Amino acid sequence: MNKLFAEFENENALRWYPFASGCTCRDTNGERIGTGILIDAALYPVNPDGDLYLSRIGVDGVVSISDDSSVVMTATLEKGASELEFYDAGGMHRHVGTLLASSAEALATFVNVYEDRVFRKGETTFAASCVFPVVNDGVLSVDVNKTGMADGTLKFLNGAEDAVRVSAGDGTELRFDVIPRPEVIRLWSIQHIYCIVDGKTPFRIMKLPFADAASGLGNTVAVYLDGIDRQDICANARRENSLVTRDTCKCQEDSSGCEPDIDPPVEIPETYQVEVVDVPNGADGAFYLAAPNMTGYDNPVSLTLEDNATAPEVSVEAGDATASLAVGATTSKGVVLQVPGLEPND
Repeated sequence: MNKLFAEFENENALRWYPFASGCTCRDTNGERIGTGILIDAALYPVNPDGDLYLSRIGVDGVVSISDDSSVVMTATLEKGASELEFYDAGGMHRHVGTLLASSAEALATFVNVYEDRVFRKGETTFAASCVFPVVNDGVLSVDVNKTGMADGTLKFLNGAEDAVRVSAGDGTELRFDVIPRPEVIRLWSIQHIYCIVDGKTPFRIMKLPFADAASGLGNTVAVYLDGIDRQDICANARRENSLVTRDTCKCQEDSSGCEPDIDPPVEIPETYQVEVVDVPNGADGAFYLAAPNMTGYDNPVSLTLEDNATAPEVSVEAGDATASLAVGATTSKGVVLQVPGLEPND
């Protein structure tokens, strides 16, 4: 389609259209824009501040249009084109107008300059019939973590369980915060851990004396031996160093035999202890088993972790905190509880 209309050009031949009536179309050096070069314009700036005017033609081929605030749109001549396509200078790169020339040759002469041509407002103000302001008082764009304003179709991609909160910014922007939904309490997670000592054993358990909510150690259970510390184990391991010869028989003159003078074995009493650790929902590292030294007591117990340990399945009834061994075994990480230096028969 022919973009030149003779009647339209004849009506504006004696005017500086598309510039407003009364404009001189002179740059700061006093040089005028030639007649018959620009014949029409359609400019639709977003939220302009004052009148639009041609402000600069640069030696780099960039044509700038400004309002009362600053440059609002720029255009670069495409080879062989007879019009300039203007785009938003605010980072959005939206198409905001077209400036039409009488021919491609005329436009090339208008844009290709040997030095920058600068114009003042009032000298190159565009006619009101060429300007169609776009007033947008809503959200103009989205800047994600200062990566620059985005244009085009924008979508918020959120998971099915996510929530988006909109909060006010500094008065010129809105901030969108993605707030994760609180974790749902899993009723099938471990709520309590029971540590039980049951039977004839010297092992004892207790929560640390200073374990409370303030110290954060209320989930730590200590393991130790009843009345046996590290010095007792070491002395028993080196008992051959103190061997002496002695008569082990109490022989009487009228007796044909003797009785050995040997101390009777120590009887280990039956012991039953229960320590319960409450596990908060979703807590990490909610239970600790330790063998610490305590005031006046050197703990001889050693705790180590072992991969692929085989342990019997244990079922616990929470009502009376009793434990029973079930049939079968599970293989997983295990805790090895031992007393170095203590023989099985000691």
